[in-house]
Amino acid sequence: MSATNSCGTSNTRCTAVKGAPNTPASITATPSTWCPNTAGVEFNANIANVTGAYTLSWTYPAASANYISGGGNSSSLILDWTTGNGAVMITATNACGSGTKVFDVVLDNCREAGIETVKQMDVYPNPANDLVNISYQSAATELIKVSLMDYSGKLVVNQNVQVNSGMNNYSLDVSKLAPGVYMLNVQSENGNMQRKLIKQ
Repeated sequence: MSATNSCGTSNTRCTAVKGAPNTPASITATPSTWCPNTAGVEFNANIANVTGAYTLSWTYPAASANYISGGGNSSSLILDWTTGNGAVMITATNACGSGTKVFDVVLDNCREAGIETVKQMDVYPNPANDLVNISYQSAATELIKVSLMDYSGKLVVNQNVQVNSGMNNYSLDVSKLAPGVYMLNVQSENGNMQRKLIKQ
């Protein structure tokens, strides 16, 4: 900027102009679709386009989801989703304004037959010391997600396991975990099942 009159023009002076932060580019969810009563749904925001000084905040439908971890001024959030659809949002804010990205959650149309099949699961021994055996009945060859959370909501095990049609046996090493109570979750394309696991 400069000033001009009949005597001439002043030297140019510059000042930085600050504005509201950009809206985060996207939100992705893992898994990409899920059924009611699914534990450990992870939301991640792409904030590569958000620059300057800003803070992040998350909102989600409290009637449909329970907080597990993350959120706050971070780019990830983990929720246990109970039932119903809703919106998960992340907002970047500074003194000049804010930008909000919305992820619309629409639950998968889970087939009743699949839900009945996934209920055929046994976990032993329980309590466990070193290895936990998971016997899982599957209706088809598929990739399932096996996860384990402690009771503070921290995800301590997250594995993808290939299973075949029929009864499958899988061993999970828990020898390095601290003694306590954990929640074991097995998620497939057709349903979700949880078991409480005690580590001695």
